[in-house]
Amino acid sequence: MPVFSPYDTVRHLIHRCPKALTISDNSYRTPYELRLEQILPPKDEGVGSKKDDLAGDGQNAESHFRQVIEDPVASYIRTYCARHFTHDEMNRALYSPILGKGATCTHNSLNALLEI
Repeated sequence: MPVFSPYDTVRHLIHRCPKALTISDNSYRTPYELRLEQILPPKDEGVGSKKDDLAGDGQNAESHFRQVIEDPVASYIRTYCARHFTHDEMNRALYSPILGKGATCTHNSLNALLEI
């Protein structure tokens, strides 16, 4: 029996059921967001504000951004969505429906994006 890497497993699952990427769990997280939770460190609750978390030289934010960009599973999900989904489907797959301007999430580097 062959052993598959996480990348291979996700790739095969997506090809079998691509719409699964648009489904949220009980906490309104998509599979892509769940992957981000695996690769990014959780935000320290109670330590400063969102802006304080990314203050300074930006090395933390840059490091987190690089982790997201370089992760093969997260990259495959983003690429698949961009190539095969409509704009609305891609938004549902990559972004939580409950997040919006002023919202917070569990990852420092993602909070900066929410303030745009």
